[in-house]
Amino acid sequence: MLSKLLISLSSQALLVFSNPLYLGGTPLSEDKNSPFLVPYDWQAGFTNDFEIHDSCNATQKEQLQDGLSEAVAVAKHAREHILVKGAESPIYQKYFGRGPTGAVLGWYDKIASSNRKDIIFRCDDPDKKCQTNADWAGHYRGKNAPLETVICEPSFLTRLPLKALCSPGFDAVTGKPNKLWAPDLIHRLYHLDNIGEGVIKHYTHGQSEALALASSDDYTLAATNTDSLISFANEAYAFDIINPGVGCANTLSKRHEEDSHAKSTSEESDLKVVPTKLEAGETKKVCTCKKS
Repeated sequence: MLSKLLISLSSQALLVFSNPLYLGGTPLSEDKNSPFLVPYDWQAGFTNDFEIHDSCNATQKEQLQDGLSEAVAVAKHAREHILVKGAESPIYQKYFGRGPTGAVLGWYDKIASSNRKDIIFRCDDPDKKCQTNADWAGHYRGKNAPLETVICEPSFLTRLPLKALCSPGFDAVTGKPNKLWAPDLIHRLYHLDNIGEGVIKHYTHGQSEALALASSDDYTLAATNTDSLISFANEAYAFDIINPGVGCANTLSKRHEEDSHAKSTSEESDLKVVPTKLEAGETKKVCTCKKS
């Protein structure tokens, strides 16, 4: 009987000491130096805000704030699209081939959720690169200031808001998505050390090369390719949010057909445009065939 009692007490003691909530049989110590009483804020130093330099006027600040908010929204949706649809998404396969989703998710999360402390966007020209390159829309300051980006005057005169992603006359899928604030700022954020970490590269130049990369033997590079990340994010946002279930392709298809019709009525042509039905994640395919 005694041995059973000892075993029972020993078992209860083990349960108590293995319980992380066990505080002992005495009140908490009042020792101010106890490490257990020192408050620990593991989020100290974290900020959700991008800093916009005082060199930007009120209008420029508003444009940048809106553009950065849109960049974050596009990155968040790209992440969510992958989380919902996975590697089976036709849009994902289009830009990342057979690559795993983990790394891609991480790079979108860096834009969507990471610490923005000390990231600065400025509108002056401390390195004189805007002055000496009149067509530059902005630049990363590099070694001079690894977390700073300069936005040059052309950006404020030409950049479009995200709602223009599928607007008529703007070729978002086969054209230049960097005409929009959101993709342009995503691109610039990936240049920063604490966002792109020196890993995001320009392996391709333009969407057609990005698509070729996804279908090549080097498809794993797409996960760290700027064009691939931006193009996927744009198309996923267009297909899911801007024009649900259709994306920008419908607008492009209609415009191409109208252009072709105008050409055929103005002059005799030996080419015929044959539109194809668009599926999720596909861009318009055009067959040019000789008239019979």
